[in-house]
Amino acid sequence: MEAMKKKRRIIAIIVSLLIPITFYIGDFYFTSKIHHFEKYKTVEPTEKEYGHTLYKCKHCGMIKSDNYVEPTSYLMPNIVINEVCGANDSLLPDENGDCFDWIELYNPTDRTINLLGFGLSDKKTDLFKYTFGDVEIKPNGYLVVYAVGDEVLESFDTNILYANFKLTSKGESIYLTLPTGKIIDRITYPELKGNESYSRFEVNNEVVYKITKGTPLEENKEFVTVKPPVFSANSGFYSNPFMLYLESESDTEIYYTLDSTEPNKNSIKYEGPILVKDATPNENVYRMKKDTTIYKEKFPNELVDKATIIRAIAYDKDGNSSEIVTKSYFVGLDKYKNTNVISLVTEPDNLFDEEKGIYVKGIDYKEWELGKKEGEAPFLNWKNRGFLWERPAEISYFDKGNLVLEQKLGIRIRGAGSRNFQQKSFNVFARKFYDGNNRLLTPLFNELSFPKSFILRACNYKEGFLQSLVSNRSISTQKSKPCILFIDGEYWGEYHILERYSTHYLEEHFKINKSTFARE
Repeated sequence: MEAMKKKRRIIAIIVSLLIPITFYIGDFYFTSKIHHFEKYKTVEPTEKEYGHTLYKCKHCGMIKSDNYVEPTSYLMPNIVINEVCGANDSLLPDENGDCFDWIELYNPTDRTINLLGFGLSDKKTDLFKYTFGDVEIKPNGYLVVYAVGDEVLESFDTNILYANFKLTSKGESIYLTLPTGKIIDRITYPELKGNESYSRFEVNNEVVYKITKGTPLEENKEFVTVKPPVFSANSGFYSNPFMLYLESESDTEIYYTLDSTEPNKNSIKYEGPILVKDATPNENVYRMKKDTTIYKEKFPNELVDKATIIRAIAYDKDGNSSEIVTKSYFVGLDKYKNTNVISLVTEPDNLFDEEKGIYVKGIDYKEWELGKKEGEAPFLNWKNRGFLWERPAEISYFDKGNLVLEQKLGIRIRGAGSRNFQQKSFNVFARKFYDGNNRLLTPLFNELSFPKSFILRACNYKEGFLQSLVSNRSISTQKSKPCILFIDGEYWGEYHILERYSTHYLEEHFKINKSTFARE
């Protein structure tokens, strides 16, 4: 009986295997014997779609596809890896102010190329570590991809991309792959130092690579160092006018400005000493900007005190430029020598331009005021927050007439309702990508270390006074001291230099490691 059951099970297994085999063979037989396929139509490949050939059965009309051809964009000159920066210290910060290593892609063609489905990777065995979405690069356009590893980062800007792998400064290979899995470009870069990149050049129709200074989103250039101009006098207070001399390397030319704008080849060419004198008789310019408040405030009727601001740059014969040097000269303004003075110098458009200026209402709000826009009031420029609304500035700090700090820093508008007044407060940040330092070069308060940020608060003596009354108790207070602020050379008013509550503040005052609390 058991033998019979076992035999039946074996027969059932054999039958179950024979049925699909029979159907497969039958389908193959009838398809090949009964159907008679003839070439029906050829679909040419497009830039994004595969081409193929259609075949039609002359008996039943069945259609099948075969002979697939890659999209034309896959066969034409395509995107290249243009530059790799595997040791980024301070170039191209993202919208949060972070400086990640990056890969720059370039479109050398005369057509827009969509990267949908393309792969980017540092491993040949895993070519699609990062897969592009619906992103386009215009003709002769650039695209930078930040290599951040496993960090989950997102951006409101669809042109800011974060790849899920990291680069090493020791050198490795990077692969760019078509959706088909075909590698279309590869670059193997050597060991790189801070802010160096491995860049692609075409020389006599041949592609060569060189170590250069990083030039993200720009044409690659070989690294040429041009020393900045040397000033014969430092920033400071001077009782009498004097002649200022500028010097630079041989075969270079110096250009300078007197209105706080950044100099370039269209600026004043230096051809001899510059007379530096009291600038107070000059007309008020920035202090008279009326779109810096929503209230009916008074603006100065008289000339305000002014410093002479000189910004200079050097160019060599090939157009390579130096860093910009900025100096602030207070001539005949000895009355400020017994207090703290800060000269804040930035490209005026950083503050007062209707599109990007952080100190003004902005074009959208002004049009709404004039009735050109309906609905609720648009966001005021000075209400914007975050790194995208931070601007670079040269800060010179004088303690009783002595220059104690001269550094390039970042500034943002600070406060809530106080932002609506013409005299606004600032948050000030030290960051590596401004000058290679993430701390101020000088402590602002003798008993504290070098801060990473501080506040320039539009004068409110009450706050500083009240905090001083309880500073000896077991509660947190901010150290402060008064100062006079000049913006782009013009007297701006009385301010307070104030400690800023931050992770660094907690480390400094309470000796708490920042890894134990949330990121600011």
